[in-house]
Amino acid sequence: QNTEKPFLIVLIQEKILEYNNNFINDFLLHNSDLKPKIAVYGRLNNPGLHKHPNIDELITMPIQGTEMIGVLFALYKTFEEDQDTAISFNLENNRKPKILLVEDNPINQKVFGIMLSNHGCEVETASSGAQATQLATNCDFDMIFMDIGLPDSNGIDVTKGLLLNDKFNNKTPIVALTAHVAE
Repeated sequence: QNTEKPFLIVLIQEKILEYNNNFINDFLLHNSDLKPKIAVYGRLNNPGLHKHPNIDELITMPIQGTEMIGVLFALYKTFEEDQDTAISFNLENNRKPKILLVEDNPINQKVFGIMLSNHGCEVETASSGAQATQLATNCDFDMIFMDIGLPDSNGIDVTKGLLLNDKFNNKTPIVALTAHVAE
């Protein structure tokens, strides 16, 4: 159980790499003992931005069907195989994946929430670290998307707190999200 540097999968908007081409090294790899799986999403018009050796997946937007969820689950599966862990997704027949979206920006929350819903997911939202902690400790989610910059704390601290909380299913994958170039 790694509470110091907890992210297994990180989803990065392409524009962040345009503003800070050292973002992956300066922030993500510095914040993870385990090498997280990294996916970059966007229009992917500048292939030179995506040559970092630690980028595992490029996701061209707009994305169709259930491809985004499939890509994230596949990244998690390869992380699991790389780490030789026994975590797996066992969704009962006809059950939608239950996702917790932690995002304080109402526009981002709505857009990402709609995208996940359109891809067959049941989505609950939280706009603060406190609300995310309450939801994640009272309900089992198949995956959590955690915004790094929250108004009451940051996503890393919220994730660390969840992993230390006995009421949280610490096998739930948490995907870091950020749209902040300065992060």
